[in-house]
Amino acid sequence: MDFLISLFASRPRTAEYAGIVALSFLGAGLATMSFEPFGWAPLAWLAPVPICWLARRHRDSTTKLVLAGLLSSFFLSVLSFPWLVGTIQRYAETEFASALLVFLATAPFLQLKYTGFIVFFGWSERWRDLRVPTWLRCATIATLADLFTPSLFFWRWGDLFVHDRLILQLAELGGAGLLTFVQFAFAGVLLGFVRAHREARSDRPSPVVQISLQLAWIPLLYATAFGLDRLTASELKNTPTVLVAILQPAAPLERPLRDEQAEEQIDEIVYRVLPALARKLRTTTKVDLIVLGESAIPYYSSDDSPIHERHGLYHSGMRALLTELAQGFRASVFASEVALRYGRTPHDGETRVEPLNAAVLLDPEGARRGLYVKNDLLPFGEYVPGEQLVRRLGLHDFLPAALRESRFYPGGRAILIPYSFKKSGAPRKYFAPGICFEILNNGLIREQFQGEMPIDFLVNLTNEGWFDSELEARQHLSLSRVRTVEFRRSLVRATNGGLSALFDPRAQSIGFSPGQRPAFGSPAIVRGAIPVLERTTLYANLGVAWLWLPIAGCLLYAVAAWLTRRHHSQLRRKGLVP
Repeated sequence: MDFLISLFASRPRTAEYAGIVALSFLGAGLATMSFEPFGWAPLAWLAPVPICWLARRHRDSTTKLVLAGLLSSFFLSVLSFPWLVGTIQRYAETEFASALLVFLATAPFLQLKYTGFIVFFGWSERWRDLRVPTWLRCATIATLADLFTPSLFFWRWGDLFVHDRLILQLAELGGAGLLTFVQFAFAGVLLGFVRAHREARSDRPSPVVQISLQLAWIPLLYATAFGLDRLTASELKNTPTVLVAILQPAAPLERPLRDEQAEEQIDEIVYRVLPALARKLRTTTKVDLIVLGESAIPYYSSDDSPIHERHGLYHSGMRALLTELAQGFRASVFASEVALRYGRTPHDGETRVEPLNAAVLLDPEGARRGLYVKNDLLPFGEYVPGEQLVRRLGLHDFLPAALRESRFYPGGRAILIPYSFKKSGAPRKYFAPGICFEILNNGLIREQFQGEMPIDFLVNLTNEGWFDSELEARQHLSLSRVRTVEFRRSLVRATNGGLSALFDPRAQSIGFSPGQRPAFGSPAIVRGAIPVLERTTLYANLGVAWLWLPIAGCLLYAVAAWLTRRHHSQLRRKGLVP
């Protein structure tokens, strides 16, 4: 690390800031290389080291700590999420240059957990007299920053272990946050070794540091052994399975207004593409559940209620297609649709019609049995943050048309969807639905597990056409896999034209290897038998309650150090010690 600083040793101040830039870039680069599209799992262990080093080196300057955090966020956003430029361009309906400027201006603030961690860990380095082990402080502060700092969308540092099959299994115990704890504990161990080495060279080694370093390896060894045990366990061998088929039509992206061209494209999907996929599926296998991704049939609803007919959203061809799929295969069908409800404006209480990003389930008879409405909406893409405030300030007309009002409204509560399982004696079984980035929100999924009804598996509907990036699709797919381990449930990931997939409760792909997946943006069928586990994980029951243990450990170390100093101070006043 010091080598990077020494490159500019002739100019100390320049060298110092150059070192901050270099280490921020290195940390973001290591995180990027351990994630999609590279997936170099061992680098996930090293990704926190540069930012931990930055926090320690510049602990006496809050300004430099904040700068290091903002630079780390900037470099990670630029290196890992360049597809956000195209997303901004599409949502805001602006030019590429304008979208790029917006992205670069906001990139330092998209990953504020970097700033939070570097600042608080740097401050904690000022209080070494508290004698809290480096690895424990580092891991605890990082996990708190990871879980509770606002972010553009839900991803955790621990998600970088998605390609480490052994360590990933640990998520069953404490979620992705526990993986973050293990990751930063390792970084803290490395920093602790550096500190112990320096103290040994100065003939004043700290017994507390040495003992803590020895104990720190125990949870790392346990994590490896636990992962090996879970991967070799036989619990999936005799479990019941649900036969699932995903129909991926690659429908065109919705436009703000339906025109004649859009209607022709929808007719192509409803009357030709999806029926052709259904005929192909019928010749291969029987199924229990058929799933269509988000916006597989855009703009419309299969609900013929008055509100949908009045506003032109009901599509008889869509309803006939879904009914034919259900009755023809004697299977449940889960498909995305646009729904409407009546609500009230918050400022004057007037009645308004609220569009919803929803998904409906049809039973094998073709009857509608459950409607899920997306709760966790995407900022700017699906709702406009502060929309009412903008209206009151009179700034509404200055915004691009796509950002003047919210496209959708949230559902308000987490629900489960019942489906028919032919092999089960139960009259109905349940799965946990989610739309788009909701699969990344493990807290939202955990709410669904708090009910009385057992959950068989997870279903995620998404439309990656909005991002127009295979990189985003691969990252979204990769992050989704962590949920399967956290809750030990299989995952059905149905996309409109992205990367549809099935995963078992160990995050292993079902039906085909990663290299055999359908091409991005093309019509396809994905099918397979997903295992149904009944046991509930520790994380599903307790969430991140385990985090109180390291917090308590830090407090105990601090209190013990304070009591020790107080005792020595009393002895010195009495003249019993020099």
